[in-house]
Amino acid sequence: MNEMTKSKSFRSIATTMARRRRHCFFPSSSCVAFSYDSPCTITTMPQTNSLYSFPTLLTKRMYSSTLFPNASLARNKAMANNNNNNDETNWQDWFGIEYENPWQGFRHVQDAALDQTTRFLIQQLQDLYHGILGPFDRPSTNQCKKVLQDLVDSASTSHGFSFEEHAFRADAILKNMQLFYNILPADPSDRIPYTLPLPDRSVYVNVLTLYSKAKHLSAKRGPVRCQAIVDDMKRYSILTGDLTIQPIAHDYNKVLLSWGTSLSPEKAFHAANLLQQLKRDGLCDRLSYNHVLRACAFSEFEHSPQAGYLAARVALKVYHDMVKNDIECIPAGYSYLFRACVHLDNERERDYEVEQAFYKCRKEGKVDDTILRRLETVASQRLWNQLLGELASSPEQIRAKDLPPEWTRNADSH
Repeated sequence: MNEMTKSKSFRSIATTMARRRRHCFFPSSSCVAFSYDSPCTITTMPQTNSLYSFPTLLTKRMYSSTLFPNASLARNKAMANNNNNNDETNWQDWFGIEYENPWQGFRHVQDAALDQTTRFLIQQLQDLYHGILGPFDRPSTNQCKKVLQDLVDSASTSHGFSFEEHAFRADAILKNMQLFYNILPADPSDRIPYTLPLPDRSVYVNVLTLYSKAKHLSAKRGPVRCQAIVDDMKRYSILTGDLTIQPIAHDYNKVLLSWGTSLSPEKAFHAANLLQQLKRDGLCDRLSYNHVLRACAFSEFEHSPQAGYLAARVALKVYHDMVKNDIECIPAGYSYLFRACVHLDNERERDYEVEQAFYKCRKEGKVDDTILRRLETVASQRLWNQLLGELASSPEQIRAKDLPPEWTRNADSH
């Protein structure tokens, strides 16, 4: 067999293998190609063209897992220990079950390319984990970070269920990156001959950001997943000795923020319970308290009439703790407190709590338009007249600009 015949034969076999592996994954009308210089650049091309260049295909065949026996043994052992979990063996089936098959596509046409890029990256991670990618095809941590940042940016400019859809995709990338913890060598001298795409702090933070802003997830799904991610950060930090991914107050605040946006009628209780744990561990700050007040402010639900009353009690307890420990309350925090106090049954108690909080807010110079609207809703007519004096009798709606400057001097500084 001459060299030309060999070349044609190798090209035919390699192209057939690539089409078989990729045909069910990408749309039938297009395929994905990438270059050596820019492996994460995705382009659409006709299905009749080959999916990969000939040298890349040969690389896929040459760099099998048999060249990395230590990594292969560790990976096989991890898969054997998790043989009841389908995550490592068929990510597409797992993803469809776990996230209700969001691969049906984004709601916005402009996000279709990002959707395809995300799917391709996850397939690359799976191929690398199973030892069938060569050195030119390996996804890197930086490549994953780029796609995750694109998901965050895309979600920020979209509407509707966008944060939920983007969070699912980002979480799939994170879970596939975490698979590589399974093949870390127990002996540091036993090194894998390539850099594993392990998640770093920015990867975890981006996934937490998307979940913390996902408002339409069912009940506790968002905050429970956020808590699991933070727990993973703690566990893998100990496993790898990487202190940079050890969770800090900022990360736990994402969990509290997720409780605030969840649809659970018990979210005020869960947020306050987490705050108490963070206080004991020294992992909370002023924003932690304000996030709990936010969860209390939006806890009223038609199917749970007691949720609002219980949330008001939690809000008062948290606010009193802030006053006792001299923890700053931001302007939004006062607004959340007033909104929660609406559900107090006793008017005398309600007026007393609102009066004391408003005097403190006024002294700190944090009164803004939102606080005035909340105060108008929660305060009795007697208290409203007492707090605002002559302004209370104005036929026009009172705005922050109508108040004395010392009342509003710090309202825009947060």
